[in-house]
Amino acid sequence: MKLPERMELVWLRAMRVSEAEVARELGMTRQAVNKAVKEARAKLSAWFLEMAEIMNCDLIRMDLVRGFSVMRSRQLGIRVYFLYVPGKGLRSIYGAEPLCPGKDGIRHCEEMAKAAREMGLVRKGDPEEAVRELIKVMESS
Repeated sequence: MKLPERMELVWLRAMRVSEAEVARELGMTRQAVNKAVKEARAKLSAWFLEMAEIMNCDLIRMDLVRGFSVMRSRQLGIRVYFLYVPGKGLRSIYGAEPLCPGKDGIRHCEEMAKAAREMGLVRKGDPEEAVRELIKVMESS
C-alpha cells in the first residue's frame, strides 16, 4: 500500500503549497497536479476503509489532505492511528501505553515521528513525544 513515487511527490508538495506552485516546481500542468492529488487521496481513502474492515475497526475520521486516519478497535475498545509514511506506506499505532514498547516499537515510533515532522504535522524531536503530539493533531482534526 504505497503511492507511486511521482504521485506521492505531488501529493506531499500540495500539502504545503498551491497546486499551481507544484505544477511550476515539477514542470507539470495544473490539471496533471490536480489529477495526481485526487488520485492519491482516493487511494488513501480506499486503504483506510480497507484497514478498518481488516482490523475490525470503526472509522472515526480520516484526513486525506494530511494522510492520516483515526479508528477504534471493536475488539480492544482503543484507538488505532494510521499515518501514511512517504516511501513506506501506511503505518499504525495503538493508543495505549506504552506507545513505543521494545526495540521494534521504538523503531516504529521513530519512523512515524520522522514522517510526521517532514509532513509538518509535529515539531517535537523525541520519537515518543512526537507520536504523542501526532495523536493530538489527529484527534483535534
